[in-house]
Amino acid sequence: MDDGRVIEEEVRVANEHSLGERPLSRSEYINKFKVRNDGIFHSAERSRLIKLVQRLPDLTLEEIRLLKPAVCDTYLVENQLKGVSNAFYQ
Repeated sequence: MDDGRVIEEEVRVANEHSLGERPLSRSEYINKFKVRNDGIFHSAERSRLIKLVQRLPDLTLEEIRLLKPAVCDTYLVENQLKGVSNAFYQ
């Protein structure tokens, strides 16, 4: 630090991580997902995705293909840039 202090403590994983100091329960993770994705996915799509993911080890190939969630139309914005070079040089 500017005043000469040294910070030596390190957090290797987030507190909410399964190996952290205060890991979230499954229901807390699901709620966090719902809150963070509000307005991105319709609630029915979010529920569908959660149900699939909870069965992940047992999904069939066809069910794995269903893991691509559909976002709300209002969430998507058309990219007005034309060509790859415009995306990098504006």
